[in-house]
Amino acid sequence: MGETNMLMAGMCQDLGWGLVFITDSAVEEAGLPSAFETESDGRQVDFMSNETATVLRVRHGSDGDVEVRLWVGEEDWGNQGSHEIGVTTISVPSGMIKVSDVLEQKFIQVRIDPGTYRLQMNGDSPTEPAVVDLVLRGAGDGLRHLHG
Repeated sequence: MGETNMLMAGMCQDLGWGLVFITDSAVEEAGLPSAFETESDGRQVDFMSNETATVLRVRHGSDGDVEVRLWVGEEDWGNQGSHEIGVTTISVPSGMIKVSDVLEQKFIQVRIDPGTYRLQMNGDSPTEPAVVDLVLRGAGDGLRHLHG
């Protein structure tokens, strides 16, 4: 069958606040803390998440554009020459996932089967990446429609 990860959407934008939000598009308020926690060494964490939202720190808009690509698939991404920033799960009960900047002025939306997904975040740098690959994998059988 070959490649089972499919590129669903992408954008290359100046993300003013250096943040990418990944949410169920029906969620009005992400419900995430307004500030990133700091690790014991004083460094800010790279992402925060709750059941229906994740926010990821990326390159600040003043330093240039950020390319964000959203993939769905059934196999682990592996490294693909990039750094794994983290893995979380996200619930998308509406069946529409949105990837946006903090003000939701720049965004992509993709229809997927409603359900809970494993979200793997990879970047060209382990902190504040300029290229981000977001890989969704069905936690159950939520990706049936990919098989012809």
